[in-house]
Parts: sequence; C-alpha cells; structure tokens
Amino acid sequence: MESYGTILKNKREEKGLELETISRETSITSTYLKALEEENAVVFPGEPYLVGFLKIYAEYLGLDSQKLLQLYHAKTLQESPIPDGLIVRRRPKVLITVIIIISVLVFATGVTFAVLFMKKKAEEHALLAALQNDFQSKKYELTDEIELLMDKLATAVMNLDAQEEQEAAKQIMERINPFTNSY
Repeated sequence: MESYGTILKNKREEKGLELETISRETSITSTYLKALEEENAVVFPGEPYLVGFLKIYAEYLGLDSQKLLQLYHAKTLQESPIPDGLIVRRRPKVLITVIIIISVLVFATGVTFAVLFMKKKAEEHALLAALQNDFQSKKYELTDEIELLMDKLATAVMNLDAQEEQEAAKQIMERINPFTNSY
C-alpha cells in the first residue's frame, strides 16, 4: 500500500515541479511541503494545519484529496498507542499460586500446633486423673489398715497389755507418716 507522502512526491516529480514553485502558488512554505512528502507530522504546529495543507497540496497536484486524507488517517491510527482502557493488565499467575501455597502452609501449621497442644493437655489431664485415682485408692487402703490397727490398739488397751498398745501405736504412726510425707 502506498503512503500519502510517496504519492505526493511521485506526482510532483511526474509533473516536473519544484517545491519552491508550489510554495509560491499555494502559500504553503516549502518546509511544510517537504514534511508532507516525508510524512513528518512533528513539523506542523497542529493536526488541522497538516490536514489543511495536505488537502491543498493534493488538489494542486490534481490528486484525490479524500483518498490522501484516508491514507493519512490510516497511518496515524496505526502509529497511535493503544488506549489505556483497552489494555488489560493481568497479575502473574505464579504470584497468586505462591500466595495460596503460603496461606495453606500457615493454616496447616496452625492446625497442627493446635492439635498437638490439645493432645498434650489431654495427656496431662489423664495423668492428673490417674494420680488422683491412685491417691484415692491408697487413701482407702491406708484408712482400712489404720482401722485394723486402731482395733488392735483398742483391744490391747482393753486387755491392759502395754507392750501390744505401744506396738500398735507405733505401727499406726509408721503407716500415717509415709502417707502424709509422700502427698
């Protein structure tokens, strides 16, 4: 596809015209005419000047100005950047995956510590219950033994047997002292 600048230059050269001659007859400076042929839009103070000069120059050379304007607009459309609203920026999927993995690991670690803590508390509770149960059973055993010894002591007192009385009292004290010292 030909560009508007090439069409203008070829037609001018075909007619054997100089830029200075066209400049005098159209009142468009030769700088702007050369810029139109080179498709250098930066030289113009604004797009309306470029469009107006392009139309005048095309008509002077006997070309279809509407066709050249369409070529110009097609070129500017191709060269213009994509509007920001049309560009969709996507977050990298890797980042989302890493965030999800880290979140799952933190959650799993928290659950693991909670389960271990609860298990330890349950074991401590079971041990404490077992100790209390053992204490109760020893207490009952000791109470039964002391009761028997007290009966023995009472019998010795009734029989007025001093030696048996002292021995029974001694046994009672021996049984009571370890119990009170261990708990």
